Amino acid sequence: MTLTPQDQPGLQIVATGAGFAPNQSRYTQAVGDEIVRRLEAGETLAAISRDPAMPAPVTVHKWAALNPGFGAAKAMAQQTALKSRRAAAARKLRKSLTRLAEEGRAPGARPVGYSEELAETICRRIAHGEPLIDICRDPDMPSHVTVNAWMRRDRSFEYMVGLAREHQAQVNADLIIKIAAAATPATVGVARLQIQALRWQAAKLAPQRFSDKAGLPPRHVIEKIRADRGKGYWAQKNPDLVPKALGTGDWD
Repeated sequence: MTLTPQDQPGLQIVATGAGFAPNQSRYTQAVGDEIVRRLEAGETLAAISRDPAMPAPVTVHKWAALNPGFGAAKAMAQQTALKSRRAAAARKLRKSLTRLAEEGRAPGARPVGYSEELAETICRRIAHGEPLIDICRDPDMPSHVTVNAWMRRDRSFEYMVGLAREHQAQVNADLIIKIAAAATPATVGVARLQIQALRWQAAKLAPQRFSDKAGLPPRHVIEKIRADRGKGYWAQKNPDLVPKALGTGDWD
């Protein structure tokens, strides 16, 4: 449906080109149909508007508001394009899952339910210096995403992982001594790189013990202390931050 001057007083829908009066719209059925066609094909409105022959996005939105027929067609075209993109993403996911299943690593075969035994195993392996990403590659272990979800939902598990990572930082510090002692003139470059990586990780895992400079605490630590009212894991780990997080102390 195209609006006519009778439908909208003061609005004249004429062919595009030169010689427009200030109250005239440059909308034409041909331009509207082209925009709808390209939207349905998957182009974004921003991409279409980069075409010198096409109007700016704000103009298209105005046309859609003034012309119900064009507005409905535009909305339907965008919805069709969205469904097509989602279908393509679903096909890509199914293909990926099929490949993982053929390799014997189908996510469906992984444990997804939290249990104390799994939590203890994960924390023990972290404490022995094994990265979480390597632990989660084990088919008997949950995925990395699942472990992080458990940490967000279960404070006790988050606390256990935090303690395990402190032990992991100590393991890294011990490895630095071992790597430095075993270095030779031929391997000193690789050893230096390994030591720098282990120092960086130790400082991130246990900043109070291994960081060269304390600096400001991460925002999530302050938020956790504030949410727990100074009685949770992060408050116990950083007692000096409690009054500052709760607003009863000053920052140095």
